[in-house]
Amino acid sequence: MLDPRLRGKAVAVCGSTEDRHGIVLAKSELAKKAGVKTGMVNWEAKGLCPNLILVPPQYEQYLKYSKMTRAIYQRFTDQVEQYGMDECWCDVTGSQSLMGSCSCGKSNGFLEDGFSKT
Repeated sequence: MLDPRLRGKAVAVCGSTEDRHGIVLAKSELAKKAGVKTGMVNWEAKGLCPNLILVPPQYEQYLKYSKMTRAIYQRFTDQVEQYGMDECWCDVTGSQSLMGSCSCGKSNGFLEDGFSKT
């Protein structure tokens, strides 16, 4: 979280309501528990969660962390296929010699490395 003051609060990253019909792009766990969903229009989200804090997206930061995450994936396999800004598929089939027999790589640092670096 870029602003630690928002930790533990109902927060949604939203598109601009002034420029167009703003929608929820991402939300915190508390906002999710209140019923806020990705793709929901801002006014509807505020209706479900009156104390919801709306923040604008920070695309530069998003791209930075997206690139960092892909770089971590590429340490485990060269078979990384990007699908959009924040999604990709990783084929780790041939990576058993690097990661051992765990197909998900979790016990060998795949996820742990991602969380610690981002």
